[in-house]
Amino acid sequence: MRDLLEDAVIIYRQDGESLLIVAAPAILLGPILVLIAGAGLVAALVTAPLIALVYVATYAACVRAAGLVASNAEPDALRAYLGTLDRARGVARSSAPVALLFTAVAASALALVGDGHAELGLGIVLAGGLVMGHWASRHAYEQPLILVHGLPWDEAKEVSATLERSDLVRIVSLLGVVSLPLIFAAFISGGLSEAIAPTFGAALFAAAVGLWLPFVALTVTASCERFVDEVEGETEPLPAGARSY
Repeated sequence: MRDLLEDAVIIYRQDGESLLIVAAPAILLGPILVLIAGAGLVAALVTAPLIALVYVATYAACVRAAGLVASNAEPDALRAYLGTLDRARGVARSSAPVALLFTAVAASALALVGDGHAELGLGIVLAGGLVMGHWASRHAYEQPLILVHGLPWDEAKEVSATLERSDLVRIVSLLGVVSLPLIFAAFISGGLSEAIAPTFGAALFAAAVGLWLPFVALTVTASCERFVDEVEGETEPLPAGARSY
């Protein structure tokens, strides 16, 4: 696990400019939408689905960019988003549960923050993050299998389950370590919400999530590649054409 994290940090430093361009919608639009949502309950309910769409699409593009890096190609933003668009149906089916959960968490937290209850909003975010983390530990490799290996969603779901059963503990440990910077950012944002303004802390956290997406995409995609190689060495290979996308 350590080598995966070190490689992700090195790649982020080397290709940081390109990866930040890929993540730009989440880094820039995310905080703006959060500030709008902080205006009240109605604004939060209307804006939360847009926030979920921005982050889901950005993460998918980051996974595609990580796949380009794995194939020794430049993580070009245009190629990353076009590759994501080409697999939009599979990405949507894979992301739907977490997107709905994200929407509910975002709407609830932003409504609380907008009413001046930053502590409750932070609690909702942390609780929702744990639930989303639990879901991600069992579906972490679906996106790389769809966007990097070119599998349709139903096959990606089946292969992902096979990979996860091979070593669930390692996956959970990896996601836990990768999420530590985001947890740290959440507590800083909570403190700034108290010191400055509730919506300011929420917007800062939204930007931090955007900056974090390329890193987690690099790590999860590299872990998926390693698992695929290990499992293929022991069992049947992936479906035909899955490694040529």
